[in-house]
Amino acid sequence: MKKIIIITLLLEYVCPFDSGISVCIDLLGKHKAANIKLDDYDLGDLNSDVNVGISLRLTSIPNLTKTTSFGMGVEYQTGRDTDDFNGDFSFNSFWFTVYQIFDQQLYGLAQLGYGTFKADNAYQGDGSAALLGGPYYGIGLGYVLNEKLNIEGVYCTNLGSYYNYISFVGANTYDVRYDRLNISIIYILNGN
Repeated sequence: MKKIIIITLLLEYVCPFDSGISVCIDLLGKHKAANIKLDDYDLGDLNSDVNVGISLRLTSIPNLTKTTSFGMGVEYQTGRDTDDFNGDFSFNSFWFTVYQIFDQQLYGLAQLGYGTFKADNAYQGDGSAALLGGPYYGIGLGYVLNEKLNIEGVYCTNLGSYYNYISFVGANTYDVRYDRLNISIIYILNGN
């Protein structure tokens, strides 16, 4: 995660994008473990609700003088727990954004990037699991409140994989999908 933050800070510094920092609430989260396998046995899928989570984002701000503009962002999530899994998990993501400006206050956005998959020892099974990150994508709307504040609502998805070998039992694997509604209040660090 440190590498992602450093790269994003450097890109935000050298690229011509205006930027903002936000505290976000992740609502309506769903954790889906798909294709669960224990050795040679297929155990199906398990869908679980995720409790509300908090995220921090550093993101670009759209140029409202153009119809379409581009940007990027990075997100750090605090650990979040589910009803059906022990422990906490999180995804820390980096993405590129396309903004479609509708008027001087309302804009649409689409994000595409990569997220690292992290979890505590309880989720991993005493820390012995291999967690692999994967694609991140999101789509949403933003609204300019004033010259220093924007609000965004983005429906986001992170994909990843879980692999754990259990002695005398075999391999335990599944694909992870984490969907959520991210509501962000963005403080603009420098304006258009």
